[in-house]
Amino acid sequence: MKKTSALIALGLILGLAGSANAEDAYKRAVLNYQAHHYSAALSDFEKLVAAYPNNAMVRYYRGLSYQGTNQISLAKKDFEWVATNCPDGRVKQLGAAGLRNLGNYRSSTSGSSSGSTVAYSSTPSAPAAVSAASSNPGGKLSKVLEFTSATCPTCITFAPIFEQTRSRFPNVDMQQLDVADSGNASLVSQYSVRNYPTIVFLSGSGQVLFQRAGAPTSVDQFAQLIAKYR
Repeated sequence: MKKTSALIALGLILGLAGSANAEDAYKRAVLNYQAHHYSAALSDFEKLVAAYPNNAMVRYYRGLSYQGTNQISLAKKDFEWVATNCPDGRVKQLGAAGLRNLGNYRSSTSGSSSGSTVAYSSTPSAPAAVSAASSNPGGKLSKVLEFTSATCPTCITFAPIFEQTRSRFPNVDMQQLDVADSGNASLVSQYSVRNYPTIVFLSGSGQVLFQRAGAPTSVDQFAQLIAKYR
């Protein structure tokens, strides 16, 4: 119920309140995107864009769904539209971040590294770091948990980065956990998650190797961080 209420509230903020059907379609599309059902999400977002062509968040989500289905040129058009036309500065920044991520997506197949520094982009209300249980990568990384929220812009931006990075590390169990899902409540409590996204690295024995609120801003940066704990 908490998750559904949050999504409906977001839909109202985005100007979809005039139609219950539009709210339902938006809610369904967001949930499909978060579950990595990109084709299903795209189908709904395309209909929503047709009905609400000037809604920046709907266009941004459609861009993410295009990216998830590897339709990069179409994703670029949506991100460019959001970055250029949206009057809301925060959403405009999402469009710009989407364009940057596309550049990283294109270059990720080369496996090249642009440097050793890993930067983070955190939610406006969250500090850059909540905790760092271990700054020494002494254990072998076995699992990566990302605690995410449907109403967190940084989480939305980070979702395709997480998915693309996952494909680079098939032997690492990488999971995205929605904090509004009651099934994840015990893990949220166990790792004292207060801000989103929060990333947790675990060894095979369950030892916390790394924990921080915020997210790497590119596939290469996230991959560098994971490789450090491998």
